[in-house]
Amino acid sequence: MSWKASRRPEGFQMHIDAPDAVSGPETPEMTISANIFNALPTAEVIMKIGVSGDWIRMERKRVTDPARLAVAERESALGEVPWRNLGNASVSEHLWVAEPGRVIDPGVHVIHVRAVDDWHEYEGRRLIYVR
Repeated sequence: MSWKASRRPEGFQMHIDAPDAVSGPETPEMTISANIFNALPTAEVIMKIGVSGDWIRMERKRVTDPARLAVAERESALGEVPWRNLGNASVSEHLWVAEPGRVIDPGVHVIHVRAVDDWHEYEGRRLIYVR
């Protein structure tokens, strides 16, 4: 069984949420989340930042997707709109989170996320700028 996000290519199977930019000293405390749309709850999910970063395990959390909350906040700030609102955000069953736990050198880095469950393997990437 496969799942396809609306208006996205077939290979788009996760959304990685992280700050666009951070200062080097802030990097250990930042939280990175991966919403892996069709992953089983037992999926093994790991991430790393940059080419030389170590792979670290991400933990599954039953929380509302921070990216979905950000969309809801932007929508709410618009006030009354001529379209149907997305509605209430709910707890996600397919969200994994981690903190890098180390200071990352300044520059643009790629956040790599890999997930494996009984059915599929998933990969995703996102850029982050460290000042």
